[in-house]
Amino acid sequence: MEMLANSLPKNLYNVNIFVLKWPGFKKRPLNHIKFNNKVNYLFDNKIIKNLSEILFLKYIKEGNYDILYINAAQRNIDLAFQSRGFVKKSIIAIRNIRFMHDPKFRIWISKISKNNFDIICNSNAIKRLLLKEFKINKKSITVIHNGINDGPKNTNTNRSPNP
Repeated sequence: MEMLANSLPKNLYNVNIFVLKWPGFKKRPLNHIKFNNKVNYLFDNKIIKNLSEILFLKYIKEGNYDILYINAAQRNIDLAFQSRGFVKKSIIAIRNIRFMHDPKFRIWISKISKNNFDIICNSNAIKRLLLKEFKINKKSITVIHNGINDGPKNTNTNRSPNP
């Protein structure tokens, strides 16, 4: 997420990052990630159980966004459906299959398939499973393997090589 959001030129793209916080979360859960973009923290609380969804949909409706890239966690799939009319393109990220045996997850993935969402997954194994189990159109799934951020490169070429 950090590499994707920070690699887009600011003068061409307005990237907003939405992070769901719940009461047990640290004050700023993404402090270890440095974004060059706006981060919106959404909150759940005991009084208004779905406050984060209300805030998220408010931001999406008012934001005039071109692309919504959303993780396929159970709750997020519902948000992707609700916000679809307010963005030009919705992309669902499926990074693992740990929920595969959850009946609700299977229903949500079937809905994704029937509603022609674009899907990004991080392995060919997940893509094969989605094609086999859910009959998703092959053209709607793209595999983008996880990247590795190994930090800044040493560009000093004046150093002598180690013996």
